[in-house]
Amino acid sequence: MQEWQERIEAEQRETNRRLTDVERKQQTEQIKVIVERQVEESPLLQTIYTDVGHMKADIGMLKGDVSTLKTDMSTLKEDIGTIKTIQNGHSKYFEEHGKRLAHIEAVQIEQGSMLKEQGELLKQILDKLQ
Repeated sequence: MQEWQERIEAEQRETNRRLTDVERKQQTEQIKVIVERQVEESPLLQTIYTDVGHMKADIGMLKGDVSTLKTDMSTLKEDIGTIKTIQNGHSKYFEEHGKRLAHIEAVQIEQGSMLKEQGELLKQILDKLQ
């Protein structure tokens, strides 16, 4: 008797489990049908889907623009490197030119001193001649 009772209880548990599974599946199916209806019937949702589609296209275009900008930036960086190289060459030229100007200035100062001395000598000579 106890064996039958255990067997009946086991079968009842199995039946309850199956019933619960069936109820879950039915609820899931109902939810799925409701969601599908809402998607089909919702103009706002359709508008959102349309807008998302347009945004995806815009993003594709923006990716192309970014790629172009990257290429342009790479070219600009190369051009800046070339300009820096040229400026370094000019810098050396200006250093040499500065040295020449400093030398010319030193010579002019020296010649100015010599002219001053010669002027004083001439003045002394003229004073003695008078």
